[in-house]
Amino acid sequence: MNSYYYFLLLVIFFVGCTKKDSVDGPNDSAILKQNKYEISSQGDTIVLEATTNFFYIFEIENIQNDDTTVLVVDNPTVTKQNITGDWYSIETELNENKIPNLINLKILQNNTGAERTLFISVQRADNFETAIIKQE
Repeated sequence: MNSYYYFLLLVIFFVGCTKKDSVDGPNDSAILKQNKYEISSQGDTIVLEATTNFFYIFEIENIQNDDTTVLVVDNPTVTKQNITGDWYSIETELNENKIPNLINLKILQNNTGAERTLFISVQRADNFETAIIKQE
């Protein structure tokens, strides 16, 4: 009788482990639908779409004129986030359940003549991803 219960527990364990979807959505590492963007020197507003809900921004790295600035977001939470730098503004957009599903990014005009790069690092559960935005 005990071996029957052990067998049943093993079957339940393996069936649960092979499930494709998790609480956070599809069980893959992609958080963003696209993670590389090229912006003209005129600036632009773009939307970074998530593959699923439930993520947060935990770090911003800004490279401009050979100067690197890293902003580690204090107390990152899965709520609306607004982050502003010298030449960019970032705002997460929440869905009807108040969970982030989009990042609105505004890049200002680049009058420096030097390329600017912005790295936006996001996290969902144990998955991390970085969007790279380059402006000429």
